[in-house]
Amino acid sequence: MVYDMETTGVDPNVAEPVQLSAKILNPFTLECVQNGEFHSFMQPLVKPSLDDENLNWHASKRKITPEEVLDLWYKAPPQKQVWSDFANFTKRFHVDAKRKSIFSAPIRAGANIVNYDNIIFQRLCERHGFIDSKTSTQNLCFPRDNIDIQPMLWFWFEGYKGSPNSLSMDSLRDYFEMPESMAHSADADVDDCITILRGFMKLFRYTSKNLNFAGCFGPNAKINKEKKQNEEA
Repeated sequence: MVYDMETTGVDPNVAEPVQLSAKILNPFTLECVQNGEFHSFMQPLVKPSLDDENLNWHASKRKITPEEVLDLWYKAPPQKQVWSDFANFTKRFHVDAKRKSIFSAPIRAGANIVNYDNIIFQRLCERHGFIDSKTSTQNLCFPRDNIDIQPMLWFWFEGYKGSPNSLSMDSLRDYFEMPESMAHSADADVDDCITILRGFMKLFRYTSKNLNFAGCFGPNAKINKEKKQNEEA
């Protein structure tokens, strides 16, 4: 499940979501699943003032006034309703429909989700009652794994002179020459993240399929390599 939130601030410990989007990918084909899309604006719990820096940032990105942004947010459903609808959405995509648990739930994916969106995700699950009683963590998605394209791309570009200026979505869009028609809208950011994630996962799969890692770090790695070269010869 590739997902993204737009929020009222940069600190995930206090920022409130105002927009939530998610798409489900088939883990084998990496294509979007039919009817596997969620999108909604939601009302922030605290109404920002018109001179709020983040509110004006949203207005500039959407090319509308701060008043129009607030109107968009406060015509949306309340947070509790949106999060409940989102919870029902995630439950439709367990890998084991008959024996649902957090271990059959979708894996979260996105851009900078580990250090940002997931923190808000956990807080909203605590606030609205979607918590695993044994672990006190969210119970909507697989608890262990996260596919975050920022640390993934750090390994790819680390030490490379032609790397992007940063690993922010804006820099990645510029580097990969992706259009920025609705950047910083949650649904558009999800689509852009899917494009990058799908491309690199296909690259990883192609690479790993054509390499044999078995025994490569063992004491006989050099001997095994020479043996294989002789067999091929």
